[in-house]
Amino acid sequence: MTAPPANPEPVRDDGAEPVAAEPEPAAVPVRRRRGLGEIAIEALMVVFAVLAALGVEEWRETRQLRAFADRARAAVDLEIGENLAEFRRAEPGLIAKRDEMEAALGALARMQRGEPLESGLELTFEWDLPEISTASWRVAQSSQAAPYFDYDWVIARAREYERLERYLVVLTRTTEDLIELQGSAAIRDIEQVGAGVRRLYGRLAVLVQLHEGLRADMEAYLDRRNS
Repeated sequence: MTAPPANPEPVRDDGAEPVAAEPEPAAVPVRRRRGLGEIAIEALMVVFAVLAALGVEEWRETRQLRAFADRARAAVDLEIGENLAEFRRAEPGLIAKRDEMEAALGALARMQRGEPLESGLELTFEWDLPEISTASWRVAQSSQAAPYFDYDWVIARAREYERLERYLVVLTRTTEDLIELQGSAAIRDIEQVGAGVRRLYGRLAVLVQLHEGLRADMEAYLDRRNS
């Protein structure tokens, strides 16, 4: 005996074809409404994530700037060491040139008094100038890493480089006076030679004083750094 179908199709009384049963409508999911507390927690989590990302980026940038500050300071120290080597190399010639101008002043004074000179007035115009650099210091000052330098170190180096700038100004003017004196000697104008020697000797006396002071300061700083 055959069992009847589970869902028999309805049979019409008028003998027409049976009509298929209409499917039941699908259930519509009910969307849960979120409360204000849940929304606030999600917003706080987003803000926290953003702040954490910014903090990591700031930490990374600070670390890079501190590393650059260390390299910049090492470059300045290297520059000071190289300048010190130039000061030591040029110092004997600088002192010799000052002494030469002092001797020339004495010879000119004797000539004016009519006293004979044993070997005449001898002047030389060769001078081995020191090659001084301030590039590393200027780069360090203008870099973004400048705020990460030690304050006392910056002040001490700034004062030293200010004195170095004054030294370079006097060095330039002294060189110009030496060139002018060479021109006066070439035309054998004794009055111009005398004025040139006096002016050059004054420049050299100041230059030697600045030179010796700067050399001593650089030596003391590098000794402290290496100790």
